[in-house]
Amino acid sequence: MLDIFLRAARLSGMPALGLFLLMPITSARAAATAVNACQTLSAPGNYVVTSNLTASGDCFTLTVSNIAIDMQGHKIVGNGSGAAITDGGHSIRYIIVANGKISNFAKGIDLSSDSGQTADLILNVDASGNTGNGINIRGRDNSLTSVIANNNGGNGIVQGECCDSIFNVETNGNAGDGINLSDEDYLKNVTSNGNGGKGVIGSSDSFVTLSIANQNGGNGIELQSSDNFVVLSIANNNGANGIALGDFNGVTDSKAGKNSADGINFQGKFGLATSVVTNNNSGDGVFLTCAGNAVRVSAKGNSGTNLHEDLTDGICTNVRNKAP
Repeated sequence: MLDIFLRAARLSGMPALGLFLLMPITSARAAATAVNACQTLSAPGNYVVTSNLTASGDCFTLTVSNIAIDMQGHKIVGNGSGAAITDGGHSIRYIIVANGKISNFAKGIDLSSDSGQTADLILNVDASGNTGNGINIRGRDNSLTSVIANNNGGNGIVQGECCDSIFNVETNGNAGDGINLSDEDYLKNVTSNGNGGKGVIGSSDSFVTLSIANQNGGNGIELQSSDNFVVLSIANNNGANGIALGDFNGVTDSKAGKNSADGINFQGKFGLATSVVTNNNSGDGVFLTCAGNAVRVSAKGNSGTNLHEDLTDGICTNVRNKAP
């Protein structure tokens, strides 16, 4: 609309733009609906929770798209079954859940029925201490920001489709994996420590930066397929590899030490390890399947080989490594 008026102003002078600037601006914001009990939400709109809630089974069941729930700092506590907020099997999208704590459900938040472009947002939510997964979300183009999912009986977060943004998220002490991803995801400032399974597990085309995955039962960070990159991250004291990657992957400016297997394991070809430190692992410091590249690798005190290059299918290139 602005572009139309600007073109009109250029053609006929400033009065057209002046009239536009004098036009009254009206708000289309819908009023929020207060809710103080568990219920089915069957109309699009904005809802605010006005008190702490307890539930036997599901609390809020959402049957339509375009719903925002602001918990306003309140708690929703279950009896070990159901979900605090669920799509109930309905294919819905454009959901917002914000500002509250959820505990003791089978799944804290379950938005797993729609596999399309859901564009859901979970913001400032603590989904900890549930009997199953903390958060189960499907679809694509979702955003999880300032989320905590600790000490759940299943996984912290499960994301079933691609292209999610996961920022400032904490998933510690879960019985399963900390974060279980699909592909084409962007993780920044994620902490995933002390989980029974893997800290972070995903597939392809993902970017992990400024993240920590320590003391997990399995691999700290595992990206199983191709075209992933791990940057400025730490994976120490894990029960398997610190960082495990497939083909065409890279790790830079990261540390992986004291893991029960390799510090960094490139399970496929064409890996790139740049400016990494991998000390005192029970396996190799860096295991690189050639062809691949090792640049400024610092590795010492590993029980296997500090820099292990598998030459079966080619050679690796090396620049300024300190891996005797």
